[in-house]
Amino acid sequence: MAVNLQEFSTQLRNVISRDRKGYADARVIEEVEERIIIKNGLVENVSIKEKKGFGIRILINGRWGFASSSHLTKGERDKIYRRAREIAYSSAAVSPPLKYVAFPPVVEDHYYTKFQIDPFSLPLIKKIDFLIKIDSILKGNDNKVNRRTSFRFKKIREVFFNNRGSIIHQEFLFSGGYIEVYVNDNDNVQKRTWGDMRQAGFEFIEELELLKNAERIKEEAWELTKAKPVSDGVKDIILDSSIIAYQVHNTVGNVLELDRILGTDIGTSGGSFIKPADIGKFKIGKEGLNIIADATYAQALGTFGYDDEGVKAHKFNLVEDGRVVNVMTSIDTAPLINLSSSNGSAKASSYDRIPTIRMTNVNIVPGKYSKDEIISDIKDGLYIDRIKSWSMDTDCLNFVVYGELAYRVKNGKIKEILRNPVFRGATPRFWGSVKRIGSESTSRLWGIVNRKKGDPDQIIFVGHRVPMASFENVQVGSFSF
Repeated sequence: MAVNLQEFSTQLRNVISRDRKGYADARVIEEVEERIIIKNGLVENVSIKEKKGFGIRILINGRWGFASSSHLTKGERDKIYRRAREIAYSSAAVSPPLKYVAFPPVVEDHYYTKFQIDPFSLPLIKKIDFLIKIDSILKGNDNKVNRRTSFRFKKIREVFFNNRGSIIHQEFLFSGGYIEVYVNDNDNVQKRTWGDMRQAGFEFIEELELLKNAERIKEEAWELTKAKPVSDGVKDIILDSSIIAYQVHNTVGNVLELDRILGTDIGTSGGSFIKPADIGKFKIGKEGLNIIADATYAQALGTFGYDDEGVKAHKFNLVEDGRVVNVMTSIDTAPLINLSSSNGSAKASSYDRIPTIRMTNVNIVPGKYSKDEIISDIKDGLYIDRIKSWSMDTDCLNFVVYGELAYRVKNGKIKEILRNPVFRGATPRFWGSVKRIGSESTSRLWGIVNRKKGDPDQIIFVGHRVPMASFENVQVGSFSF
């Protein structure tokens, strides 16, 4: 990256440090992202995008002002600083002042992603050849198979500082690999996928075993074209950890972001059915359900050293024995529920967005049951694997989940494969119907990307370490689209 991030950061820090009439912080960021997509044996896209810029946030008389720019120059630095101040002053006409802000302690520190192989150091042609090799396995000898294989790598360098004396350097590296296969048999199109993303280097791509899994998901897609659809009814279900990750994300993580609870962020991503008075009291699930927010979890997409307000990464309980005991906060929302400090849950998608409350890694504490013990407990039900689509109401209460495949479970045994599974429910009732939570051996860390919130959209990465689990009396059926 050509821009001298350190030099510009030092100059900007000197500017905002002179501000004694309020609070000011700034973030200077450089990003580079590489994407490679192979579709049906051909290179569909190879792109390397670089992005750099800075954002300044100022609090004057209890009101925020924010401005940003992609030009790291002295003139632009001074202009953006003045603009942020002007916005803070002018906000007095449209918003009431904040009574109290829980400013974080002054700190000088750094955080770096630990990795073994930098994907940006590998020759492009080798990464393309790898994906083409996977594509050839997916194709086989049949033209009815549509394939897509891809890599996604992202590197971020960020410097945060404020006029109280904090300065924090952070560097992140993310690596992801994905396979999609679509089989069309007489207009019956079935999809299977494999892949994930982690805060790690290319060694994670090797861990995914994409070549090995390519043959498996192709065979499963063909099986699905011959499978029967799931019948409508109420059944016990087992959810693979890949689906549990989305469940905890949408029905717990989103619900327990304080700005949604307060009603100050209700956009396209929805609000929350939880109310401020519910914190510490509301039963969102059955006893034995324990959920943790953990921004320190190794390799997870939502892990960092400090959030974008300079608050150190936290690990704290969200749900204890089914009861909501905490929520995710920022420095200006924590005082609204009588907390003296933020728990480090404010993130911005880039330099040109103001930090907002975003879930960190929301993980479920494993239970005691093995995979075999969970399956053996089901008399007549379904085992559903991998999510295909998701739908939810604006309060994050009622949901519909579409899976890639299901297996019939009869008398504790896995039977035939079924296609187009769908299940639906309401959040407290769903988590209240937990039968068995899987042990550590059934758990896996999953990455969820392209999670939107706010207007304009802020898209971030987040991770979830979750086990498989079973649920009783869930409404199921099949879908086609």
